[in-house]
Amino acid sequence: MASPLPYLPEEVLEDIFLRLSDVADLAHASAVCTSFRLVVSARGFLRRVRSLHAPPVLGFLYGNNSPGFLPADAPLS
Repeated sequence: MASPLPYLPEEVLEDIFLRLSDVADLAHASAVCTSFRLVVSARGFLRRVRSLHAPPVLGFLYGNNSPGFLPADAPLS
């Protein structure tokens, strides 16, 4: 049987989870154990995630008579 993981304070877990580049990884982390799920599903944590990982802008709609779509540039890496 595997030994239990050492205790990590909630603040440390939040800091680690906030550094994940893909928000989908939070879903994976929340499936690991109950303590991870509680951290990831907390309202304050989710608010911080949304502020740091805003949804991307796909483009802009313009024009009244002849509407058009101007795609946003791809992010530079």
